[in-house]
Amino acid sequence: MRNTIGLDVGTSALKVSVYSIDEDRIIHNFSLKYKEEEVGIGISPVSRFINTIVEAINKVAENFHVASVAFSTQMYSFVVNQNNQDFVYQWNVPWEKDLEVEKILERFVHISGCPVDTLFPAYKILSAKKDSNFHGVIKPYGLQEAIAQALTGKLAGDFCNLSSYGFLDVKNKIWNEELLQLAGFSVEEMPEIKKYNDPIGMINHPDINQVYPIQLACGLGDGPSASYASSGTSKIAANIGTSMAVRGFVNDISKMDFKKVWTYAIDEDTWVVGGISSNGSSVLDHFRKIEILKDWELNPSAADNNIRCYPWKYGERTPYWSSSLRETIIGGSMNTTKNDYSCAIIRGVAFSIATMYHEVCRIVDDNEMLVVAGGGAKSEILMEYLAGTLPVSIGILEDFDYLGSYGAAFAAAEALGVNPSKKQNLYKVYNPTNKYAQLYNVWKENGDQLASFYNYLEDKKLEGQFV
Repeated sequence: MRNTIGLDVGTSALKVSVYSIDEDRIIHNFSLKYKEEEVGIGISPVSRFINTIVEAINKVAENFHVASVAFSTQMYSFVVNQNNQDFVYQWNVPWEKDLEVEKILERFVHISGCPVDTLFPAYKILSAKKDSNFHGVIKPYGLQEAIAQALTGKLAGDFCNLSSYGFLDVKNKIWNEELLQLAGFSVEEMPEIKKYNDPIGMINHPDINQVYPIQLACGLGDGPSASYASSGTSKIAANIGTSMAVRGFVNDISKMDFKKVWTYAIDEDTWVVGGISSNGSSVLDHFRKIEILKDWELNPSAADNNIRCYPWKYGERTPYWSSSLRETIIGGSMNTTKNDYSCAIIRGVAFSIATMYHEVCRIVDDNEMLVVAGGGAKSEILMEYLAGTLPVSIGILEDFDYLGSYGAAFAAAEALGVNPSKKQNLYKVYNPTNKYAQLYNVWKENGDQLASFYNYLEDKKLEGQFV
């Protein structure tokens, strides 16, 4: 009985799903923590991920005939060699705004699919290469391609991950040579571009104990992989994890505004479009850690809804694409209670998701349901606020924590010529109540004003007018 492995290479852990080709279903899920620690915020040795992937494949191979493996990977990364060791700079590495770099990237927004923002590797790399304080050799690839190279000896990545770096022309699905040259790279040294379900080669890593030959495919980026796994259930999917995102697949990008949403190539005639926020469960976990937020004590029905929280701890991506924004709470008074503030924090996260949804649904139409995955889906209060804000039903899938690895397992099967079914089972549905829709409109209007104010201050500071 042949099986495939789907790996979701996350920020803090590796999630693993085993798909049975004969039974056409996922038969086993588990997760592994990385043993090596980060060396800085968002900076980790590449070996941290490789060693855990090898451990996972060996663990599955003890009990199953593994025919192929694919892996969904956290996007927006690049690899730097420092002191003869490779480190991956991940999506959450803090980065300073650089007006000179932004002027360069503005020229390519119409083909890059990436709004101008510090999230994207092209921004960081262009900035780092002119910074005399940045040490190390920047490689022309990210985590996905480093993993592929370690497992097969071949440097390759899929359209989706490579699109997220900012160096691709996503309209024509070729490298943007002019931007590569500005970053000090050439087309010849870039990874081979593959579809997510194309075979890269056979795994030949010396530490993998394989009885049967194992084929490797790229899979997709982590979020798009989760959307792919649930595409038989809903056109749009959201993830509420450390970061948050809302995504959908489209076949026409001729009228897209790439400054509003990111747009990544998938294959010859498909793109994935979406919004992303850095301010998801990490914000909620922070307030839980300092004991401001105690979910079991909250009472939304007694909360003062005039308190508005903008959870911009790390700036905000969709729809502002700015690292200048700051975490803000307005509307409080001497009579404001802890319950008021706590509910406002969760409401602000829910409203951030709603903002991304509205941006994406302008492009992906005919929506009847939003599928939600990630740890945030376990919060009843968060789901209550979301159901009161969005105009569509919210569906929670079984095994929603593993959708990224599900999608990778399906891609691994497709690399073998198998066509797995991708219809997921819903275990809970939240119907829209419209209870907080008007409140969201006020929150969004005030948020637009705040964002303009913060961007103005940062621009003036960079121009030397403010200290």
